[in-house]
Amino acid sequence: TMQSWSTSTLPFLSGVDGVDWIGPRIQFDIHSIWSHFNESLCFKDRTLYWGFILAEIFHNQKVTSKAFFFSTQGNRLPHEEVSSLSKGEIIILFRESLRYLLSQSNQNLYTYPTQPQGYGGVFLWKVDTDGADLEALTQYLKLLNQYQIRGSFFLDLEPLKGQQISEMAAPLFQGHEWNLHCLEHRAYELEKNSVNDLKNGHKSALSFLKNIDGVHLQASSAPYGVHPPFLSQIQEDLGFCYASEFGWAYQSWPLQVQAKQASLHQWQVPFHPICPQSLDAAHYNTQSKISYFKKLAQVQISLGLPVAWYDHPSHKDPHFLPHLLELAQAF
Repeated sequence: TMQSWSTSTLPFLSGVDGVDWIGPRIQFDIHSIWSHFNESLCFKDRTLYWGFILAEIFHNQKVTSKAFFFSTQGNRLPHEEVSSLSKGEIIILFRESLRYLLSQSNQNLYTYPTQPQGYGGVFLWKVDTDGADLEALTQYLKLLNQYQIRGSFFLDLEPLKGQQISEMAAPLFQGHEWNLHCLEHRAYELEKNSVNDLKNGHKSALSFLKNIDGVHLQASSAPYGVHPPFLSQIQEDLGFCYASEFGWAYQSWPLQVQAKQASLHQWQVPFHPICPQSLDAAHYNTQSKISYFKKLAQVQISLGLPVAWYDHPSHKDPHFLPHLLELAQAF
């Protein structure tokens, strides 16, 4: 929901005298904008051509390994399996193409702020609890609470089996968002198995969290960021309002999931796919990891993206996390 358009001019940019600004209360989903276009975009007598069909972009669910460069330290670039098409970059290309075409006719493209009214930016902290037992999770929460950082936690339930948050410890867990990562940490490959894992995981997560007042699971995030074609429909059927898999999108704005037949109500909230543990694997030291996230934040802010990072409770470098949380406090 980036651009605001006059409902009368939206589908017919060619030959339009101008694009109307219609105020902060009306927004159009960007998918409905570019579903009208194939391989070109026209405005008056000018045309831009792309080497792809815009409406197909959000149906792409292929993944590939990509390296990410925000620091020169370490003995290799950190990499991750992510969506083969960067949906965020496509959105920027589409937006700037419109801006260029409009400018050629002395027209302006108006865009909404990408953060809530009254906020200078948006900071999101996602935590996949891979392999963390209750003690490790508790210690991690104490540190986040100390720095007043609220996290969205996605629970790996296998190491938490048979454990439960006591009423005494429950206040430590309040104020954070609790979601489902997995019942067992394995990629969702078969549709039937995925349905069972998500249903049983939902039940187990609620049992683990039952002493936290008012808790309910908002979201699901599949192991390894893998997002097979059937997953969005299952997540929606189970009542999850959003998901987060960088196999579907990364380094982008929150996007409504598109299926071949119709739009779903579910959203994807993308996060940067490189976590501190990825930098550990690339042999980054403490200072180079801090430099990586500082530069990453600068890029995200300059693009108008949420500063969206993700982490795990386990850290090889015990001195790094406090530095990262201090940096996060700036947002």
